[in-house]
Formats: sequence, C-alpha cells, structure tokens
Amino acid sequence: MVSVTVFDPQCWRADALATALMVMGEERAIEFTRQHEIPCLLWVRAETLHNGLRAVRSPRLEGWL
Repeated sequence: MVSVTVFDPQCWRADALATALMVMGEERAIEFTRQHEIPCLLWVRAETLHNGLRAVRSPRLEGWL
C-alpha cells in the first residue's frame, strides 16, 4: 500500500487507524474496516494500471458515494 486515508471526526483516531491499516496490508485492512465499519480509502500499487496505483474503498466509504 502507498497511502491510507481514514475518515473520522476524531483526528487522533483517524491517524491511529490509518497507521494500523497501512501495516496490515490490503486484504487484512479491508476485512478490518468491514468488521469495524471504518470509512477509508486505500491506495495500492498496481503495475498493470497506467498510473501504477489503484484506489480501494472500504465498504463503509462506498456508502458515502
């Protein structure tokens, strides 16, 4: 993963969650966000895409769009 953005009214909690999700890796992070209903956006390296990145939205963030 390249970047994790967590949306939370408490800045300290968003920062802590983003750090934890970053070290979990994509699959574990998405499962964790599903279990805890955390809205977040993950940017993951993807060699096959033109810009080399792909966006992965947590299920909770999907509901915002």
